[in-house]
Amino acid sequence: MGRREEANTNFDASEADQRERIDKALGADEKSNLMLQLGNIYQYRDKKDQARATYAKIVEQYPKNRAAAIALLFMADMERADGQPKKTQDLLQRVILEFPNTPESNQAMRGLEIMRRAAAHPTTATTTLPSAPSAVQAQPSAFPGVGRTATA
Repeated sequence: MGRREEANTNFDASEADQRERIDKALGADEKSNLMLQLGNIYQYRDKKDQARATYAKIVEQYPKNRAAAIALLFMADMERADGQPKKTQDLLQRVILEFPNTPESNQAMRGLEIMRRAAAHPTTATTTLPSAPSAVQAQPSAFPGVGRTATA
């Protein structure tokens, strides 16, 4: 088996394992965090539709949970990566409105500021937002993030 096939097999096992963990999770916090991780796995594997659906399900099922704010940030990052500034802006503004005075709303405000600067000075400002953290990170450290680093 080649490296690519082995990696795909490992990710398939990770997806199945994560879905099983979600089914067995007892509390809303645990379940929503496991769902975030599953969305990250989908996003990492470039399964954008499944990632978006997973993040949207978190927002729908756990609208007041911190995981919903994080899911919205991941969705905003996906829209940014797909060149959808209006959708990105709408999602970031939603985080600010629905989760005021939280680290996630601060992250969203920073993202909007970067977008404003880029629009005002397209030749001198950064034209893209930094990527959201990778799938191995349970919670985003910042959005816009500071890079893709794993945490224990």
